[in-house]
Amino acid sequence: MKAKLIVNSAEVELGFKDLEWIAEFLEDTPRNIKIYEELAKSESYAIRVAVASKKCINEGIFQILIQDKSTEVLRVLVGNTSIEQFLNRNYIEKLIITKVPEIYVNLIERLFDLFLIVDGDWLCEMLIQNDVSVRYSLAKNHSTPTFVLRELAGDRDINVALQANQNLKEG
Repeated sequence: MKAKLIVNSAEVELGFKDLEWIAEFLEDTPRNIKIYEELAKSESYAIRVAVASKKCINEGIFQILIQDKSTEVLRVLVGNTSIEQFLNRNYIEKLIITKVPEIYVNLIERLFDLFLIVDGDWLCEMLIQNDVSVRYSLAKNHSTPTFVLRELAGDRDINVALQANQNLKEG
């Protein structure tokens, strides 16, 4: 990736550290979308992570980042509420296939919104796994379907079981 900074007639080539700084601190506004779209293609995962956190993500940026091999880029992208308009069942399945607990937890935090895109029962069944943090997040979430909470109420981890039982009593 080639990048230059030009101020009047002064010109300097930018390296990855410079681009990381730009990706992190450039104003998060629609006027900078073209810059973010180019930065999303960077070889540096740190730059892509910074872009994934931006609120003014367009479909082009989303399409680039959802294909990323870095679980950290995907985790940050999933935690970004600006991507909801681009999510569909295929993308959610792609994220589930990663089997990365941090990505699952981010999906669970957005469970209510995701139910508008996919069947909630299917999604919860896909998200239950051996990682205790994922099961605990499901047990804690008030959008988790009752049948999942009942299953988690008998979990081998006492914290998961207690949280599921509390959620069942409250709901």
